[in-house]
Amino acid sequence: MRGITISDRQANNNILAVNLTDILQLLGPQLATTEWEISDLECFGSNRERLYQIAKTQTRVSGEILLQIATNITQITEGTFTCYPDKGSEPTIIVRAVDSSAYDVESSDETILTKLRQRFQNVESLPEAETQINLPRNLEFTELWIERAAFPPQVLILIGDTSGRSYVYNPRENYQLSFAGDTYETTQTWLLSRQYQRVEGRIPALT
Repeated sequence: MRGITISDRQANNNILAVNLTDILQLLGPQLATTEWEISDLECFGSNRERLYQIAKTQTRVSGEILLQIATNITQITEGTFTCYPDKGSEPTIIVRAVDSSAYDVESSDETILTKLRQRFQNVESLPEAETQINLPRNLEFTELWIERAAFPPQVLILIGDTSGRSYVYNPRENYQLSFAGDTYETTQTWLLSRQYQRVEGRIPALT
């Protein structure tokens, strides 16, 4: 599956300007033929207990019911929403709420990603699967970035190479690749938009 990350902000208060209902509604008639599982949920709103119950029991819910529930959810700070075709066993869409700062959407249907790119402005491609396993050899430096607002502080590792590209890895997820940028500035912007701050000083890459 290919993926994108959406981080549009409201102009007046810098709050994330995308929510789960926006994504579900863009599926149109296709939503009626889907089932969803929910995990790793943190949310607020009058329907939060219904959503928590679905996540706790790991039961699938139809796309139409999920949309109804999500309409009365004011904020999803964390959560993974996995979409299956009706009675299907392989997911076709995965939606992740990321630290109240972005929504990551992966899909095997490129038309869904195209609709999201057209609907939102601050959209970037997620690294593809093959990028995650082909680590470059010409590494130059390593940085630590910390989300200080979280407790305990959450840490990401940025690695830069001699070509100018840089890569962000997440120790909490078995050092999976979280982002890859063509320039250091692109990767820095991605981290800052998620409220991460750089720890002063760089660690030379091992040779």
